[in-house]
Amino acid sequence: MRYATQILKRLALLTLPMLALAIPARAAAQAEGNPDDIMIVANKSVPAKELSIDDVRSMFLKRKLTWDGSYPIVPIHPSLDGALRKEFLKRVINLSSDDEYRYWENQKIRFGVSVPCSFSNNLKAVFMLKGGITYIRRKHYKEGVAKILLTLPHGEAPRR
Repeated sequence: MRYATQILKRLALLTLPMLALAIPARAAAQAEGNPDDIMIVANKSVPAKELSIDDVRSMFLKRKLTWDGSYPIVPIHPSLDGALRKEFLKRVINLSSDDEYRYWENQKIRFGVSVPCSFSNNLKAVFMLKGGITYIRRKHYKEGVAKILLTLPHGEAPRR
């Protein structure tokens, strides 16, 4: 009997670490894939568990302003003229860089609404800002820094 108890204890000691590794399996699974996939990530405090393309578009065009009626959505772009931003504009927002410029010029004149902020380290900004949301390449994602809400596979047209 004593021998069986010792075996069970050893088995538990070997199994528990494996279970602990399995808990963040969803995040780890989402972190796997093409390094050039675009990931929509947000501050870990946001209430959303996932978003649609339309949700993301509404947030980055400042048509949707709060997370489920609570605190403000803070859309954050990476550097202004980067290839990632141009791809995001084309695939998600459905605007060219020139069209985006005209859109925000119109929004500012008509409603006083300005373009979302831009940071060179947008992942750090999202980590620091409650309500922050941004987009990054999968290869730049760091586990535990932000919540993954949507992944756009590289080279595929987004599903609506």
